[in-house]
Amino acid sequence: MTMNQNRFARSMLYSLCLTGIVASYSQAQLHALTHLFLTEASESQAGAEVSRGPYLQLGTPNSMVIQWRTNTPTDSSVRWGYEPDALTETVTDSALTTNHAVILTGLEPSTRYYYSVGTSEQILAGGDASHHLTTSPPVGSDEHVRIWVIGDSGTGTDDARNVRDAYLDYAQPSPADVWITLGDNAYGLGTQSDHQRAVFNMYPTILSTIPIWPSIGNHDVFSLDTKNETGPYYDIFSLPTQAEAGGVASGTESYYSFDYANIHFIVLETCETDLSPGSPTHSWLQADLAASDQDWMIAYFHNPPYSLGHNTDDHEHEPQSFAVREHILP
Repeated sequence: MTMNQNRFARSMLYSLCLTGIVASYSQAQLHALTHLFLTEASESQAGAEVSRGPYLQLGTPNSMVIQWRTNTPTDSSVRWGYEPDALTETVTDSALTTNHAVILTGLEPSTRYYYSVGTSEQILAGGDASHHLTTSPPVGSDEHVRIWVIGDSGTGTDDARNVRDAYLDYAQPSPADVWITLGDNAYGLGTQSDHQRAVFNMYPTILSTIPIWPSIGNHDVFSLDTKNETGPYYDIFSLPTQAEAGGVASGTESYYSFDYANIHFIVLETCETDLSPGSPTHSWLQADLAASDQDWMIAYFHNPPYSLGHNTDDHEHEPQSFAVREHILP
C-alpha cells in the first residue's frame, strides 16, 4: 500500500464518517470498505492515459511549470534530470485530479532538462529525448533570442499545419526560445474542444519543449468570463499574476508581463478590458513600464492600433483598436 493510497483511503473514510454512513460499521466492514477504495483507486491509476500534453508554462531562469491532462483522476508526478535515461529528481502531488500542474524549482539558468510525467507509480509520457525543457537565461543577459509569434492561429486547419511545418523547417534545429500568441488561439468559440483541436493537437511537440505565452483574442472570450477569470483559457494556461516571471504583479491572468534575457514582454487583454487612463490595466501598464530597465520592451495583444481590410480601425467599428491607439500607444 503506497502513501498516496493510504491518504486516499483515509480521506474517503473521513468523508463517510462525516455523513454518519460508517458510524455503525464493524472493523471487518471498515477493512473491506478500505480495500474497496484502494482497489478502485489503484485500478483507476493503472488505466490512466495522457489525453492532453504535456505542455510547458511559466518558464523562468530557475523554474518551469509542466501541465498535462489524464483520462481518469490520478496523483501527479514529474521526474527530471540532465539526461533522458537519468531522471534522478522527482516531485509528486498526491491530490487526485485529471488536470495536472507541477512546478519544478531550483533549476539552473540556460540549462536543458529532460522529463517525464505520470503518477507516483508509473510514467505516462516522456522519459525520452523528445521531452525536454530549457530554462531562461539570467534576466538582463545579452543573448541571441529567437521569438516565434503566431496570431489568429486557432483554425485547426491545413493552413495552420502548413504554417507550423514551414516555420519548423526554416527554424531547425532551434525552433524558438520564446513562443507568443496574439490571440484567437482557438476558433470558433474558444471552448475546451476548440483548444484541443487548434492548440494541443496542432503543436504537441512544440508545447512539450517550449513554454507558450498566450494573449486573449475576441474568439477566445466567447467562452470566458473575463471579470471573474473563468473559462477554458484560464483553466488551460498558468500565467504570472504575482510577477513570478518578472515585472510588476498584475493580480490577473488577463494581462501580465515576463522577462527573458534582456527583453521585457508585456501582454495585454484588449478585447473586453477598459484601457482608458486610470483603469486597472492602464495603471498597471504604467507601473510595469516604469519598473523595468531591460534593453528591449515588447508589448503584444490582439487588437491592432492600426488596421486595414475588413477590420477598420475607426472608433465606431473597432472601438478596442481605437482605445489601443489612443490610450496604450502613448
